[in-house]
Amino acid sequence: MAARISTLRSYLAVCGINDTGPTAGRQTTELITSQGFTSIDDFNGLTQSDIGKLVKTFNSNAATTGSIGFMAQKKLEALAFWVTNQKMRNIPLAIANWNADALEQARIESDIAAERKANPQTPKRPGKIATGLDWYTWIEQFTNYLAAIRGVNDVPLTYVIRKDKPVGWDPVADASSPEETLIYQVALTGAAFEADNRTVFTKIMEVTVGETAYEWIRQFEETKDGRGAMAALRLHCEGKDFTELRITEADRIIREA
Repeated sequence: MAARISTLRSYLAVCGINDTGPTAGRQTTELITSQGFTSIDDFNGLTQSDIGKLVKTFNSNAATTGSIGFMAQKKLEALAFWVTNQKMRNIPLAIANWNADALEQARIESDIAAERKANPQTPKRPGKIATGLDWYTWIEQFTNYLAAIRGVNDVPLTYVIRKDKPVGWDPVADASSPEETLIYQVALTGAAFEADNRTVFTKIMEVTVGETAYEWIRQFEETKDGRGAMAALRLHCEGKDFTELRITEADRIIREA
């Protein structure tokens, strides 16, 4: 317990919370004690609004010495965002990774995420599913559609339908972009994934109802398994039979041109 509290004080110090002088009277200690923190893990899931309430409560407490200013509050918001993001990506928390550069990056990303949440965009939904020659065009449009929609943890919903990578592929070393890194770091388990998986199934259902393709995903209707439904669609539309059918159809179009 003492080690966790000591480490937490170090995280708070990076945020500009005073950690000098006798331990009992330090601002870091007062913040930890007054708010009931036990470790850095307690910052997981805290929002900008939560941090605002925390600071207001701390500053109005006559028993504490000094107050937390605006810039320190923004840094605490960044810390909460960073902790939540690290947890979401399954990256172990380490004080060595929390420094001025990480703080600034987290502050920027935290503000962007807050703005995105406050002003959500409504992407244009692609048309009904195409399972023939136009499948690859359609699936690219549908993937871009999901990429514009954020899930429970503010991750593009494309992570739900991501394709499996070869054994040994590393999302940090081998991904082609920061977004691909994020999409492959997020776990396909847990409450957030289950909620996002149901959302994706609804999106797939919207573009397949009334089409033959809906019969291919009907088995996932009860569980609302969006990842399973997309795997079934890919099996049908990217399998050997459909590939040969597209080749035959393409040859016919060329001959008749």
